[in-house]
Amino acid sequence: MQLKYSLDEKDFLEYQLYSASKSKNIIKQRRTTFIIIFVALSLFFYNDYAASQSFPYFNFIIYILLLVIYKIYERKRYINHYKKFIDENNKKALGVICTLNFTEKYIIEENNLGESKINYDSITEINEIQNYFFIKLLTGQSLVFPKNKINDMNEFRFKLSEIKDKYNLKENIELNWKWK
Repeated sequence: MQLKYSLDEKDFLEYQLYSASKSKNIIKQRRTTFIIIFVALSLFFYNDYAASQSFPYFNFIIYILLLVIYKIYERKRYINHYKKFIDENNKKALGVICTLNFTEKYIIEENNLGESKINYDSITEINEIQNYFFIKLLTGQSLVFPKNKINDMNEFRFKLSEIKDKYNLKENIELNWKWK
């Protein structure tokens, strides 16, 4: 099987956000930051309540809004961070036409930058979200396959299934995944 396609910034961004959503360190960091902000706002609220001896409804609404605004800000901050990361590290790979050949033992990747062979043994898992397939390698990197750039989806799924079964790979199908 042979695939010919190129990746754009959106493809790289979707991969980075998916990887971040699965990273234990990033999940822990985001949770810790939210807890710190929640505790700080709770202490401010308690201080307001103790000072007024009545329930400060207006302040309560303001603190809830601040939590919601923080969650929106955090999402956008990660998106902006990864856009800058892609611009710095993947700029030369954007728009490069890549040809992938799935042979019996390897995925052979060819583009104007060079050629590489990826042994199927170096694949750790296959991830599928609504618009992409990500084939994760032992190195932590992934091959990104936008579904809209795959000509024969049935053949591609069959090949992935064949590789998954032969090499006993983990498969994650999260068609409803969204960056939160």
